[in-house]
Amino acid sequence: VHELNELAHDINNMAQQLAEDRESLEQRIQIATHDLREKKEEAEQAHRDMLELNEKLSFALNELETIIEANPDLLYVCNTQGQLIKWNTNLKNFFGLPQSHLINKEVRELFSEADQPGITEWLREIFHSGSSMIEARCIKHDGTLVFYLCNGVVLKNLAGEIIGFTGTARDITERIEAAERMRHMAHYDPLTDLPNRALFSDRLRQALALADRNHNRMALMFIDLDRFKDINDTLGHHVGDLLLQEATRLMLGCVRESDTVARIGGDEFIV
Repeated sequence: VHELNELAHDINNMAQQLAEDRESLEQRIQIATHDLREKKEEAEQAHRDMLELNEKLSFALNELETIIEANPDLLYVCNTQGQLIKWNTNLKNFFGLPQSHLINKEVRELFSEADQPGITEWLREIFHSGSSMIEARCIKHDGTLVFYLCNGVVLKNLAGEIIGFTGTARDITERIEAAERMRHMAHYDPLTDLPNRALFSDRLRQALALADRNHNRMALMFIDLDRFKDINDTLGHHVGDLLLQEATRLMLGCVRESDTVARIGGDEFIV
């Protein structure tokens, strides 16, 4: 009986311990379940956040692509070796090259051979100073040379390391032509396209200096047209203009290419 009592006592203790262990295990299961539920909710929230972020990123990339394509200039992105890695459609259409020929193409090869040394210096200045600009002639798909104003700004990663540069090229042909027209108008007569008084004075100084240096002589002739005022008064200024242009043509046919015929007044010329 004594042994049975001890055995029963031990069994009761064991049962009580098992009951406590079970209760502890259930608590742990509840805690774990709660933690799992929270982690699941956190995971689901993280997934939703990721989807939202991807959507925003996709929108931003599409917007950036739209901005790139809407740019009327030639837009380019190059690596640190000066090779193309991204561009807009305007650049592709201008050079008329497929993507396989543009990718990793040396950017200096897109410019005229005469301008390539300047492009090399321009690239060096971009990476040295962070940005730079240059006017150079690009080779269009049909072989014509077009003046462009090109700029470049370095690109850096999050660590601050330079990974390349980006920029745009703007067609400045009209500006170059306008500047050339202004220069021409400043030195040439608009009616006859002969050198005006200012340009003639410069050429006269050069001719005098050359004659003095070579111990040669030079000739200076003053020419005017007889009764030119009568033509303007009777036939009109438009006929007088035609006469001046014809007189110019005749005089140019009588001189050498190295000679100068200039108009310095209404019907006054100097050779």
